Amino acid sequence: MEDVFDMKPSNDAETAAMESMLENYPKGDIVNVKSFVNSRMDNPTVLPSGIVTMHPFSAVIHPDTITPNMFDNMLICPIIDPKNELTDETFKGFENELLNAIPQYSENPPRVCGICTNGTNDGATWSAELGNGFTGVFKAIGLDGRSTKYFIVTRAGAQLAQQDFKDTLNRSKTTFEQVMQGNNKMYNSAKQIAKRNTRRVAYSTAYALNVQIDAEPDVPAFVSELFIAEPRRATGHMTAMSSLKQSSHDGDNVVAVFHDIVPSSISQRMTMVYAGLYHGIEMFKMDNNGLDIGRPASTGRNLDNALASDSTMQQRCKGVVWEGRMDDHHPELHPNAYGKINGSFLKEMGQLGWRQEGVANRQTLIPVLLKISNFDLKR
Repeated sequence: MEDVFDMKPSNDAETAAMESMLENYPKGDIVNVKSFVNSRMDNPTVLPSGIVTMHPFSAVIHPDTITPNMFDNMLICPIIDPKNELTDETFKGFENELLNAIPQYSENPPRVCGICTNGTNDGATWSAELGNGFTGVFKAIGLDGRSTKYFIVTRAGAQLAQQDFKDTLNRSKTTFEQVMQGNNKMYNSAKQIAKRNTRRVAYSTAYALNVQIDAEPDVPAFVSELFIAEPRRATGHMTAMSSLKQSSHDGDNVVAVFHDIVPSSISQRMTMVYAGLYHGIEMFKMDNNGLDIGRPASTGRNLDNALASDSTMQQRCKGVVWEGRMDDHHPELHPNAYGKINGSFLKEMGQLGWRQEGVANRQTLIPVLLKISNFDLKR
């Protein structure tokens, strides 16, 4: 095995995952693989998460590098509540409205082929979809232990746009340099339409729940008639869960592929870490955008979980809806679906630049009302 990993495999599954990754590239086309506290390498058929792979600009991109969640985003939008009147009770009884607000799969989904005709503006209409994500209301308890702030939180992407880009990689040998030059229309369009879809999902969520968030017209949208307004999209704090960025390694310019890692080059002092729907989202205030190449976007998805008890799942499923629901069990709601924010996780966040002094530097967002994806539902 090439000596490009900053970690050594601890078991046969990790060895197989590392070897599978290296098989995708000729020798020298992966110059470094950096792992983080949220790394998961227990499934050799799936590209590991919680890692950053670094490649020479001249390397040809292997299609498997573009994972299904490559263009996923998480968006947090404060709900406008000037009189501080919102409570958890405000959102009770809105389960059906949320369930029907956004389909998991749209009949006219966001994608690049046939939609983004010039890489900037749409050439046809499309409808937002949730895909393999979630959307709904989260709350944050104030430092006084009493005041509460509410947010619309959405995680979504554009699966067919990702597939469109991946298909181009299958048809032609595209290098990282060609993508990073900024004029790769397919890559740029896929990334942008995924962001726009996430914003549209968030806006539709707020509209269905009859709450107000900051929003704007989705200007690139196609409108068939002169006096028809563009769809609206939410604004807020957005984080790309995975991405491609120019970086450096041993003094050489490289392209870094971030898998479930947020690049530190992105100027965001507040880092969102998704810990699963059971535990919520942790917000960390960082120094100087972090002290390493990146920081975790989640605590890491665990591959296998024993079934939780019926009582645990029934309790957790309150205020959670999904299409095609048959019972109260959903893998995303399991207490161990994601890694916990424990001492080792907090220690690494401190090493990455989290200011641990003071309770104001960390906050938890807890789900109140959610629509989540049904992983068994097919398009």
